[in-house]
Amino acid sequence: MFSQDESRFGLLTVRRRRLTAWGIQPVGPVQHVFEWFYVYGAVAPVTGERFFLELPSLHADMCPLCLDAFAQAFPDSVNILLLDHSGAHTAPRLR
Repeated sequence: MFSQDESRFGLLTVRRRRLTAWGIQPVGPVQHVFEWFYVYGAVAPVTGERFFLELPSLHADMCPLCLDAFAQAFPDSVNILLLDHSGAHTAPRLR
């Protein structure tokens, strides 16, 4: 039995404090572009087997890709995959 979930990883610029004179706003580069990706993962707690797949987004169109790749990674066994109640997992097009 596998337990599955997703996580978002990405770049988020953090501005740190800067020393300036009293009343002067600090000047510094700011990045307003955020980039991220999602890692879909499944782990079997009993055996330690694992599966991870990097995809660009989290929605109903990506979940079937993850499930197909999971099935190809373990073709010789019948596996139970425990999913949470995410909207991407409840799509009617899942097999």
